[in-house]
Amino acid sequence: MRLILTFVCLGLVATFGTLFISYNVAIPQWVVGKQRVFQNQMADAVIRMRSGDMLAITTLLVSTATYGFVHALGPGHGKYLIGGVGIGTQIKHLHLISIAVISSITQALWAIVLVYSAFFFLGVAADKVET
Repeated sequence: MRLILTFVCLGLVATFGTLFISYNVAIPQWVVGKQRVFQNQMADAVIRMRSGDMLAITTLLVSTATYGFVHALGPGHGKYLIGGVGIGTQIKHLHLISIAVISSITQALWAIVLVYSAFFFLGVAADKVET
């Protein structure tokens, strides 16, 4: 019985995966296109800030946050793993949502830690080069 259920689930996943890919190819293209737009806005804001336009920091902050949100819509970031857990177990939807939120927050915190660590170590290295 488990073997039959496994094959039925695999068939459903393959069927819905094929439908998703064939009908929603535009979603990944949309995500990539929007990421490019926000990257250009961020670059433009940095250039404007360097030329003295301090209001450009608002553009930079908004486009950075929006870029992060759009980037998270793309593949990865644990969505497939969390979906697999939902398909393979009897876990409640609220628990899956909690796992997804905690995963996203943890990922964001690690990104912040990594960036600030890089700034710190690059700053220390730059100080040693200057002296």
